[in-house]
Amino acid sequence: MGRRDISRRECLHLLTQAQVGRVVFVRGSLPEVLPVCYVVAGETVVFGVDSASPVAQQVEGSIVAFQVDSFDSERECGWHVRAVGTFRPAFAPDELAVAGVVVPRPWAIGEDVERVLQVDLEVVGGYVIEATTEGS
Repeated sequence: MGRRDISRRECLHLLTQAQVGRVVFVRGSLPEVLPVCYVVAGETVVFGVDSASPVAQQVEGSIVAFQVDSFDSERECGWHVRAVGTFRPAFAPDELAVAGVVVPRPWAIGEDVERVLQVDLEVVGGYVIEATTEGS
């Protein structure tokens, strides 16, 4: 296997290929990780949550991380993208609809989209793990 760092542009492209990512934030004084179903709108990650979700309580303007990966253990290849950005309430759902952004349902079964949130991606990086060919 070989690891290759990838550009911001390739990272943003890979983010559009997945549906579930992880928001990393501080709750109280401890880090918390929450899986979310998301969409990418430009350089912003948009997701919906239930109003009782811990991430719904985050302060606008706080710094959060977002992480997504995919790995094929059979072929031993995959990718990892990590980003750091500013947390904000997203535009109203009708404004998002006009922009063509459909907010997916929350990751947790049975939860409703009561708040639409976004992370404006500022620092983005990642890598791919490529399977090596026989004889290399």
